[in-house]
Amino acid sequence: MKRILVFLIILALTSTLSQAQFKLKDLNINKKFNWGIRAGGNGAFLNILDYKIGGETETKPQANSQLGFVGSIFSRYNFKRNFIQLEVSYMTSRTSIQLDPSDFFPEMEIPQKQLLQIREHSQSINIPLLYGFNIVKSSPYLLNFFIGPKVKYIFSNHCKNTQSPRFGLEYMNDDKNYAIYGVAGVSTTIGRLYIDFRYEICCTSFKNNTYTLTPSDISYTPVTATLERSTNELNISVGFFW
Repeated sequence: MKRILVFLIILALTSTLSQAQFKLKDLNINKKFNWGIRAGGNGAFLNILDYKIGGETETKPQANSQLGFVGSIFSRYNFKRNFIQLEVSYMTSRTSIQLDPSDFFPEMEIPQKQLLQIREHSQSINIPLLYGFNIVKSSPYLLNFFIGPKVKYIFSNHCKNTQSPRFGLEYMNDDKNYAIYGVAGVSTTIGRLYIDFRYEICCTSFKNNTYTLTPSDISYTPVTATLERSTNELNISVGFFW
């Protein structure tokens, strides 16, 4: 998580410094409509709500996040210091979960700790509808905060499991490919340069995953675990605003 945040901050600062080498173009802050584009990094963070092995509640497994991508085009309707912003964005999310076989088979002798990892990579189309307020509105500078709902549609989801000679792992994901999010963030505009920082919390459509571990030793029967989770997202992006 720390590496993701450092990368996103460096990306934003680099773009800001590069823009500073050119003369700032005045932004017409009195326009009724503006539009822009942005691109940057996205960090997806798993929120594990419930985890059971064989019907019994267990300690939640370790979840990790990797850097994804977000790209968006947006339009903004302005009225006084307020605005309504509609976006369409493409987003990729990368996460992983580590399972400990000793939690499934506590009576089994396992010489060394063997963690089984499930990596998930999803692609989605997102449509946020945001209300914002300009704290600073003085050309060529804008500074504002915004909040609003977002609809997310996942059109591609791929999973990859680590292989183990002692255990077979079967993974099943439910068919939910949509979710509703709550979005809150801040953005700033310096001339045409646009910088956006936001956090998105999943409010509905929590996913249920099923993991079945089958030992190579036939004296043990397969054990199934269920996991209920949601995914929150943090992204920082830069772009241009007209």
